[in-house]
Amino acid sequence: MPVLVDYARCDHKNCFPLEVCPQTGSALLDDGQRIVAHPELCGDCPAPCLNFCDKKALRYAPDLEELALVQAEIDGSMTREQIDAARLEKKQAAEEAKKQAEAGSVQPVKTADFETQVLQADVPVAVDFWAPWCGPCKQMAPVFEELAKSYAGMMKFCKINTDEEQALAMRFQIQSIPTLIFFWQGRELDRLTGALPPSMLQTIVYQLLAAVQAQKAQQPSGQESKSPLL
Repeated sequence: MPVLVDYARCDHKNCFPLEVCPQTGSALLDDGQRIVAHPELCGDCPAPCLNFCDKKALRYAPDLEELALVQAEIDGSMTREQIDAARLEKKQAAEEAKKQAEAGSVQPVKTADFETQVLQADVPVAVDFWAPWCGPCKQMAPVFEELAKSYAGMMKFCKINTDEEQALAMRFQIQSIPTLIFFWQGRELDRLTGALPPSMLQTIVYQLLAAVQAQKAQQPSGQESKSPLL
């Protein structure tokens, strides 16, 4: 983990630093005989350089970007408001990146998060009920993953392991796998059983999305339709 030394907290009494870094071969002491930490190396290094430091003088961070904010806080190059704003921006960027990554991938769903991940989703959801031992499930998996990439942002693709989530399998009366169920606005739109050819599955997804869009265009703004699509 990246680390730096807060010299304002360092009393130098218990320091036994090496003169040269055993990993980089670079000098470790500055003109004031203070240890010069290499943030990306020193945090996990087993050498005695920092191991003997006064622990309250060591400042760790999960990444170099956050460590730079810690340094700015120490040396006063940024105000508290600027640091808080930078951390908020970093958090929002990370959340957006995670959202974008999830949009193009198949997300595993468990009983605990089924309501939020599936029934409360703001786009139609395709749920693949499968099991690790199921041959046809393995056959359909790469097709399902490709559809998730192709329809990212338009339809959400999830998978439920029926061996681990038996309550959900019973709730939706899954009798054979793979079973693919489409949901929208908390309702089941359609279900398919068996490993379908890629072209057929692509056509079904396209038709469902077209039906959803057509019904959205007909209903008043902000109102959810409860009538069946198919």
